Amino acid sequence: MSTVTPDSFLDAMRAKWAEYGNVGSPALDQVWMQIAETFNRQTAEPREPRPVIPAELGAGKTTCAKQWCSMLPSNENHPGVLVVVRTIEQAEEYAKDINAWAGSGKPAFAYHSKLKTRPLPLVMQQYPILVICHKGYELALDELLVEEPERYEKLMRFRTGQRRLAIVDEALDQVYVARLSPDSLHRVPGLVHDPRILKRHLRAVDVISSAHRALIEAPESGFHVLSAEALLARAELNVEEADAALVALWQEVRSSKSVKPESRRIVKENLTALRRHLAAYRWTESERSHRALIGSRLLLPPDAGQVILDATGALNNVYSGRPDAYEVKTMPAVRDYRSVTLHVARTKGTGKTAMLKDGVSIIQQTLDSVLAHYGERAPARRVLAVTDKGSEDKVRSAWAKAGFEALDVAHWNDIDGRNDWRDFDTLVALNLPWNRPSHDVSTYMAVHAVELDDEGLNTPPDDVKTIRETRIAAQLAQAMGRIRLRRMTTVNGTCEPCDVFVRFPHWSLLVNTDRIVAGVQRALSGVNVLPWSDASTKLVRTDRPSVAVEGVGAALLAYVRQMQPGTTEKLIDIRQRIGAKAHGTWFRVQSNPTVLSALSELGARFTPRSGRRGPQLVKDR
Repeated sequence: MSTVTPDSFLDAMRAKWAEYGNVGSPALDQVWMQIAETFNRQTAEPREPRPVIPAELGAGKTTCAKQWCSMLPSNENHPGVLVVVRTIEQAEEYAKDINAWAGSGKPAFAYHSKLKTRPLPLVMQQYPILVICHKGYELALDELLVEEPERYEKLMRFRTGQRRLAIVDEALDQVYVARLSPDSLHRVPGLVHDPRILKRHLRAVDVISSAHRALIEAPESGFHVLSAEALLARAELNVEEADAALVALWQEVRSSKSVKPESRRIVKENLTALRRHLAAYRWTESERSHRALIGSRLLLPPDAGQVILDATGALNNVYSGRPDAYEVKTMPAVRDYRSVTLHVARTKGTGKTAMLKDGVSIIQQTLDSVLAHYGERAPARRVLAVTDKGSEDKVRSAWAKAGFEALDVAHWNDIDGRNDWRDFDTLVALNLPWNRPSHDVSTYMAVHAVELDDEGLNTPPDDVKTIRETRIAAQLAQAMGRIRLRRMTTVNGTCEPCDVFVRFPHWSLLVNTDRIVAGVQRALSGVNVLPWSDASTKLVRTDRPSVAVEGVGAALLAYVRQMQPGTTEKLIDIRQRIGAKAHGTWFRVQSNPTVLSALSELGARFTPRSGRRGPQLVKDR
């Protein structure tokens, strides 16, 4: 099986790097050689743990992958490669560059959902290099779709055999989270349009209706495990019968001309999610008006022939949690970020809920703080502002009047892997990518292959908090890597000066800001960290509980007074008995100084989670 000669690869990379106007170095040469050797080794003899290449931002990982692919032999000895990238645009660019650099022929083909005509599998497997998107790869690894046109083994077919290597460029979402809301379920029958189809599939309609009813009847706060029997209670079908009914409905919807393409896509996604919930462990998430059915699984390829390129690989929860499946390689340091300054604000309102409620003031106050920092230098700054998707237009409207030399606004989950802002010198993160509370709990369970009960879901292990901190640090480091710090300007790996301003929380219930900052420092060696005092606010603490806490705290203390000395009870049971429905309030009560002091006087104390046993309350005397 032919691969690429390391010396010729290094010569080609040096030439391509110079062509781009970048600065090389002996350390970069070592990184490039290690990447090529890893590709060669995994192609010749795929093995676990799969190698993860955490070469730093701007070290040429993507260029290496394209160059290596373009140098593979065009004859019958080609090993066959699957390349996985983040977006359709990147897939098109990847294939275009590989074909241009190959010199002869067009070995690469970008396969994605926007193709006007999709090639038949027999045609697709003739392309030596197939480039697909993260979404397509994730779907190919999912075993519970309502249809499976591009299973992993089909994508990996090459000529009369199998592709020898899969290159995954940038981390993908390896924890698949199936989230289904009551509204989503309720929409499905209406999107089918043709009542004759529904009439022929009344069993599937009953399954959808039963699941919708079960989700509405779920507890109003917190997380709760929901059995398959409860989900199907009104359908009077078992799981196998319900699953078959959903697949049969989809088969007819897929071929029906009366169902519009967009409606068909939504129906497919919701039936897939419901099918997953019937087949695997599932639980409900309820908070205020939000309610959803949640399930997750780890997406692992069935073979070992992958190499993952990920600058923030050391901060990936799946890689660190599954050392049997992934090995994060030690790479030579090629970058020095001492010219980058991270300005840390500690304040309140760092999520999208706060932006919905107080977005106008947060947006303006953050802008005022940035302008105050630069003074008369502000018009020379090229600024990228990052926020949640719902606030993007508001930020753009307010900040467009500031007079920066350049301004762009982007939202979380739409910035990773993009080079649009490589000439920008300033990044401002108005809030953090918190995600739903269920997301990090799902990651914990999927990585560790555990299923928590109600108690464990509502009082999760400390590892969940660590997972959240690590995830946010990785996303923040990736966002920082979009501006000009990604470009090496000297042989020693430094970049032009950059400023990064981030609004972090000043309280540590959900995350510890210091640990997030430490994670960013791990990813960007040498970055300077300074307090952003002008945008910070004090964390006001009081010996009095808030009005919300006061009622629940008083109920908790009243319950403890009637407990017998020497007894122990589970906190989740006490919570139910006193009617503490508000998830956040219940946990604030447990950390409130006044409540803790009163418990001590009553001879009672909280005990932490231990193994499968959740937190408890012990009354010693």
